[in-house]
Amino acid sequence: MGIAISSLWRKFFHGTDQAYRIVLVGLNNAGKTTILYRLALNQPVVTQPTIGCNIEELKYKGVTFTCWDLGGQEKLRDLWPSYFQSDNFADAVIFVVDSNDTESLVTAKMELMNILILPQVRNTVRAVLILANKQDVSGALTAADLVHNLSLNEIKTHDWQILPCCALTGEGLNAGMDWLVLKLQQEARPNG
Repeated sequence: MGIAISSLWRKFFHGTDQAYRIVLVGLNNAGKTTILYRLALNQPVVTQPTIGCNIEELKYKGVTFTCWDLGGQEKLRDLWPSYFQSDNFADAVIFVVDSNDTESLVTAKMELMNILILPQVRNTVRAVLILANKQDVSGALTAADLVHNLSLNEIKTHDWQILPCCALTGEGLNAGMDWLVLKLQQEARPNG
């Protein structure tokens, strides 16, 4: 009851809040948790491998995002589909790739495609942002290289974008969030 009243109070006195749900996925050590906390706190944090998930709410340019950061270890990837079981669980997916780990690109491609074919993802996710993380590392693949290596042009079910970033410095993250806000707001409009 208290939640309903506070929600009505917010809508009446502060206008309708835009709120979206994002799921961050990617292989282990790609930088998902660092990205989550860089966005939430605007500073780098020391992270540990995620067992299960981290959930944070963040505000970005007047939009509220509830972000689910799912652990990327091999044994945890089998659990990813269960997070998408409930209807309307996610409005967007952020898939984080370690641009310097060329040995794991085949696995990253397979895991991304496995997520995108889930019925709940096909039906409810409106935007897919691929973040090419660790651009600060010498020899990192460019976003264009990753489009080819991950066969991103084969994605026909969702609007997608790939952007280079560095979770440690925050470089590129605002551009990614700007794209997500734009896409989600476009999709929310009737006939849009």
